[in-house]
Amino acid sequence: LSLTGGAARRYADNYEASLFYTYTKAYDVQGFTSSTAFSQLRFGRVTGADLLDKTATRSVFEQTHRIVGQLTYTFPTRTDVSAIYYGESGSPYTYIASGDLNGDGFTLNDPIYVPNDATNITEMFFANATFNSVAYTGAQQAAAFESYINGEKCLKENRGQLLPRNACTDPWVNTLNVSARQSFKTYQLQNVTLQVDVFNFLNLVNKEWGLQRSVGTSPITLLNATAYTNGTILTGQPSYTFNPNFARYFSNNLRSNYQIQFQVRYAF
Repeated sequence: LSLTGGAARRYADNYEASLFYTYTKAYDVQGFTSSTAFSQLRFGRVTGADLLDKTATRSVFEQTHRIVGQLTYTFPTRTDVSAIYYGESGSPYTYIASGDLNGDGFTLNDPIYVPNDATNITEMFFANATFNSVAYTGAQQAAAFESYINGEKCLKENRGQLLPRNACTDPWVNTLNVSARQSFKTYQLQNVTLQVDVFNFLNLVNKEWGLQRSVGTSPITLLNATAYTNGTILTGQPSYTFNPNFARYFSNNLRSNYQIQFQVRYAF
């Protein structure tokens, strides 16, 4: 389902503006994100149930809200200045645990169980572990994981159950692109146009603006299942480890940096 509404208008001889909004709800059985059949079966449907289940759930490609605004001003000197704004919902994603928690023969595709209380060892057990040369007790990891859950809406809302497929969403993204064009008449009806485009203009103004924060490519490994106690992989309790310094989002990607492009066009 996708609905779009908006308006576009030119004001007098100088201003031109438009504003559009799109609402989208997308569901699929599998998200086609892999290049091979095996990888597609493994990662196309992150679920703790049957991978062959054909029930459609939220798609990783859903972009619930999108706003596009454009403004252009034309000067008497044949100079155009334009600004285009994009406001977009982040991409859906799923947190998983390493290992094969449901015993279906596939690893790295099982959504995490979100505990009612991560510090309750009868509900979730954390083994001692070392991350980046720092040792953490199970209790320290449990407390850190409880804090992590409280800091993310999709986890808090799904306590006491397996995390639904693509229940989480990356942060809202703001992007502003700015362009300036200058035309010069050359011969008869011919002209040359010089143009400069600044993509992610906000980041050019301030390095802390225009950042495109994301968890990365779904699914995201949040927990490591290291062993099973009091039974087998199907009957025992997993022992988990969690890095207390796990970074929720990162922005070291190309879209977070401003880019400048120069163009020369000759029309004849």
